[in-house]
Amino acid sequence: MSVGETGPAPAGVRPAPGSHGGTAGRLRWVATGGLPLALGDRVAVLDDGREWLGEVVVPPDRLVEWVEPEGLPVVGRRVPDAEWPATPATDGRRLLESLGLPPERADLLARARPASSSGALPPADN
Repeated sequence: MSVGETGPAPAGVRPAPGSHGGTAGRLRWVATGGLPLALGDRVAVLDDGREWLGEVVVPPDRLVEWVEPEGLPVVGRRVPDAEWPATPATDGRRLLESLGLPPERADLLARARPASSSGALPPADN
């Protein structure tokens, strides 16, 4: 294991649904490409000449130890919301839409970004 002295820490990215980055939900380790990444950032990753979309679920600053990242896919850019795949239709989403709530109310009941965390960790219990 290396402790940050040998190079920048990788980031854990979960491929977007339908992306070529692997099975949706499976964590992939990627090199940051020099971009400062935070939890929930949506990124495009270059992997063997192909680009796939993913969401940062383990930012580099959360790692204490890591294996030297050799040959990892590299984050190339951040992805705007307009380029992100639409949220898959689920029974819950169809039910929510059938209620006809105004968007500001519906947003309170559903996450706007799939598989995202709020970004903040709850305080530790003492």
